[in-house]
Amino acid sequence: FLLIIGCSNQELNSNSFSEDTTSIHVFSYETPSPSKEGKQVYDTIAHFPKEGEWRKILMIQRIKCDQATKRDKFPCGEWDYSTNTSIFINKNDSTEEQIEINSFVTPYGLRLNLTEDGWEYIWDVTDYAPILKGDQRIEHGNNQELHDLKFVFIKGKPSRNVLKVENIWPYGNYKYEDLALNTVLKSKKLPLLKEGIGFRLKARISGHGHFGPYNCCEWDEKIHSYRFSDESVINWNVWKDCGHNPIHPQGGTWQFDRAGWCPGTAIDTYDFEVVSQVENDSLTVDYQIEMFEENGEKDGNYLMSHQLITYGSANFKNDAAILEIITPNNALRYRRNLNINDGTPTIKVRNNGSQIIKNIQFKYGVKGKNNLKYTWYGSLNFLDEQTITLPQLSIKNLDSSVTFYVVIDAVNNNLDEQHLNNYAESIWDLPSYFPNEIILS
Repeated sequence: FLLIIGCSNQELNSNSFSEDTTSIHVFSYETPSPSKEGKQVYDTIAHFPKEGEWRKILMIQRIKCDQATKRDKFPCGEWDYSTNTSIFINKNDSTEEQIEINSFVTPYGLRLNLTEDGWEYIWDVTDYAPILKGDQRIEHGNNQELHDLKFVFIKGKPSRNVLKVENIWPYGNYKYEDLALNTVLKSKKLPLLKEGIGFRLKARISGHGHFGPYNCCEWDEKIHSYRFSDESVINWNVWKDCGHNPIHPQGGTWQFDRAGWCPGTAIDTYDFEVVSQVENDSLTVDYQIEMFEENGEKDGNYLMSHQLITYGSANFKNDAAILEIITPNNALRYRRNLNINDGTPTIKVRNNGSQIIKNIQFKYGVKGKNNLKYTWYGSLNFLDEQTITLPQLSIKNLDSSVTFYVVIDAVNNNLDEQHLNNYAESIWDLPSYFPNEIILS
């Protein structure tokens, strides 16, 4: 499973962007693998655009196995390691503050094939627009694999402007006992920008260690919580299904579920809209986790990032966005889907406008072959997402490889105000077609 947030498949092809874009190449496969000494990470100054309005910012990471890596004797490092991508912001006291923009765990390197060109991951990092500006120090990855990293800035008006991104508590490695006893990450009152309209908490948590009867905290799921001054609570379970990990085969225990991560995937990001918890231009929030048992599990640990994102108002009233084509899709990240090529289109959409969406009219089919229509009915509030299954396509008389497309034709029986996120396409390799009757002789 690959975490992809808010990217249409047209934009998820890093080699072709139809819109006006600016690409910032930070590291390449030719960049020397980090030394075995010190932090063992890629570290440089990234030269991001100083100005511009960006509809979307994508971070594109490619990794591949190569003897030039310096972790160990293998082309890809033998073990799975936690890594991240972080921007370091200069503070007024001449120190730096680390703001994590993504977290990733490397795959097991033995029996691993990342293809000759490497495995590509694409993440939407538009929420970090305020700090992806000008010259910024960036740390990324490690020396398990060779890395290629770039950022693609897509011009246009976003669904809402990001005004500020800030850490609630410092990014770090926290002991389970300290978290449960609330000796760290204590309640905090955050002053808010007066011009802020929307507010989102962003949590990125992964469990590690093998303590107690359930090997906490890597192999043990726990309930995590945000508590607010109005007594409201947001609970979520940090646990990830690894059985559908598209990066396989690999060595080790890659297929077993874990606390927020799998080998070769991003650590799950949890987003929570919290405008209703704001009181008098401030937000008081306390992180909590379920109490440990006295069985040794308290010595486990969690890598954590907790952030507050501040937004302006919605820039559109009537705007549905296609986030991704799940099926049919030939991309490697979807290859564990059971119905990847049977002709049943499955897409994900989001309401990026302030008005409730009651219906969406689609056109879809195979380019140059057919054009079908379908209208979805339901109710989507601002920022709600919906997975939609379209009526099945016929696979008869099609070439072995075709291009599937889907376009939003109308929203609430009106034109969509933002047409740039209304279209997506994917490559579709069809299955072999056999007659109903087969005679063996």
